[in-house]
Amino acid sequence: MSGLSDLGLSDIESSERKPFPSPYPIVVLISGNGSNLQAIIDSRMDFEPGIEICTVISNNPQAYGLQRARQAGVNAAVINHRDYTDRSSFDTALM
Repeated sequence: MSGLSDLGLSDIESSERKPFPSPYPIVVLISGNGSNLQAIIDSRMDFEPGIEICTVISNNPQAYGLQRARQAGVNAAVINHRDYTDRSSFDTALM
């Protein structure tokens, strides 16, 4: 885990540091096991200002990563790419 000293910033006095905003909101796209999602879940507060996972979206209704999200208390949704006639329509649904 990165600390200030790892970044070469240990000599900065705490009074000189600017406060960080709220955690960054992100949406995570998955299609399978969700191992990268799990890494994000496990380390989401290791950095300042942290990460807030707002939603996890999968194009695969059977993706195990959906279960990982729900176990972490994160909203999970499926937008199945097979429900769309072309990539453009699917991409629009994601937005």
